[in-house]
Amino acid sequence: LTEAIICFTGDEQLYFYDAIAPIVAADSIDMSVAFRAARYGKGGDDYINCPMSREQYEAFYSALITAKSVPLKRFEATNWFESCLPIEEIARRGVDTLRFGPMKP
Repeated sequence: LTEAIICFTGDEQLYFYDAIAPIVAADSIDMSVAFRAARYGKGGDDYINCPMSREQYEAFYSALITAKSVPLKRFEATNWFESCLPIEEIARRGVDTLRFGPMKP
């Protein structure tokens, strides 16, 4: 398989970034505020939505864009797939980008 990929791409070395989903303990969610719903109104109620006030969102956004991050190694490039960017990269594009992307209800 490796040889086939090398022949197909012409590159001997490949890399990828993998996203992780945070794990949140169910008993830590205030269900008197949060609610279950489908993503984009399609399907079942698979998602727990935790609404934020403007102040909460702005505090979250500020913490996200100012958080310490691990510097990339010299061999790591930032050639991310545009439709699967790290949340902090999306946030760096502006305060409203998360509201119209991964945090869109």
